[in-house]
Amino acid sequence: MPKHAMIISGYDDENEDFLLAGHSNNRQAYELLNAIDNYIVVEFIYIQ
Repeated sequence: MPKHAMIISGYDDENEDFLLAGHSNNRQAYELLNAIDNYIVVEFIYIQ
């Protein structure tokens, strides 16, 4: 069961990482690799 959800909002070519948008200003354009660093399980869902 997911505990938190974030949306990929862009890609940072310089750092080669996806950028996330979340529920607060502190999570606008936040780097994906930093966001998932403390999680044991990460699930990605692609919705088209």
